[in-house]
Amino acid sequence: MRIVYLHRGYFPILAGAEIMTYRVAGEMQQRGHQVCVVCRSWGDGIEYREIEGIQVIGLPVVECASTEAHLPWQPDIVHVVDAVWPEYLQLAYDLAHALDVPLAVTPASTISTWQDVAVTLEICRQADVVYVLTESERKLFESYGISSERMVIIGQGPALNGKPDAHTFRQQYNIAGPLVLFLGRKVAFKGYRQLLDAMKFVWQNLADTHFVFIGPHVDPDCQELFHMYADPRMIEISAIDEAQKYSALEASDILCLPTTADVFPLVFVEAWFCSRPIITSPFAGVEEIIQHRRDGLIVEPDPPVLARAIVFLLQHPELRMAMGKSGWLRVQNEFNWRRVTDHVEQGYNEVLVSPFA
Repeated sequence: MRIVYLHRGYFPILAGAEIMTYRVAGEMQQRGHQVCVVCRSWGDGIEYREIEGIQVIGLPVVECASTEAHLPWQPDIVHVVDAVWPEYLQLAYDLAHALDVPLAVTPASTISTWQDVAVTLEICRQADVVYVLTESERKLFESYGISSERMVIIGQGPALNGKPDAHTFRQQYNIAGPLVLFLGRKVAFKGYRQLLDAMKFVWQNLADTHFVFIGPHVDPDCQELFHMYADPRMIEISAIDEAQKYSALEASDILCLPTTADVFPLVFVEAWFCSRPIITSPFAGVEEIIQHRRDGLIVEPDPPVLARAIVFLLQHPELRMAMGKSGWLRVQNEFNWRRVTDHVEQGYNEVLVSPFA
């Protein structure tokens, strides 16, 4: 099978949708399929790279004829990932129709982040297969008129490489006590503002607790906000590499991501892979992912409530470790890239054998 993946960005960018594209493309290649990735160019011209044996074509212009002209071969299927960028969804739709091959779509992001909801939903309705991450997401798309028969639930998998060094990470940032980690884009719905407000309540009980916030700045006032909360026990990092991310997770005691608008944050699976429990907040489908009081806690994104949850887990190390172990077992059995790719490959095979009219 020959597969073309389209996404605005690609590895080594560490956002969730880029990582999903990178992991699934790699798994497909290992299974003997031919794989090519088309993304935005890193510079102003057309760029060809090979990343871990996969041909990656960077194009400065999102245009069907140009994309088709630069493909190394005629694909059997076109697969676009991430519904945030409507121009790439439209490109995938146009390319699939021009080549007369099936179209696969993985929205991979919450609808509140889409730049053009109407275009995205219409392309999903026209797609031959739509990959969703949870049952809740499937029901949402069904309510918008997307056929349930065309949807496949694929889940998530961890994306951690290299050898972590928790000791060096703690040494580098002078962390001796408990460590609460926020790992994600610094955008309001991810809950970093509420976690900043929760710190003072945690420190009333556990004064040596450190809070580490890792992720790119998105909100325009983000940097100024962190300056307002300046404290030696609060560490803010805007960019890290994969090895540092892995080390930060291993160095942490709890992952706290009080997001209220997500589908299935990749970092949840990564925290569980490191046997760390999760504190998050209610969003559509969260109960499918987090088993409350078994592998994490689901609490309201209210600073005192978040603080109580953090203090509770830090003061109950046996429960905290048991939750982390429960999450680790779920990664081994449920949430891994082999299973994700099994579902994706099954969807390809079904539409290639019997495509929808």
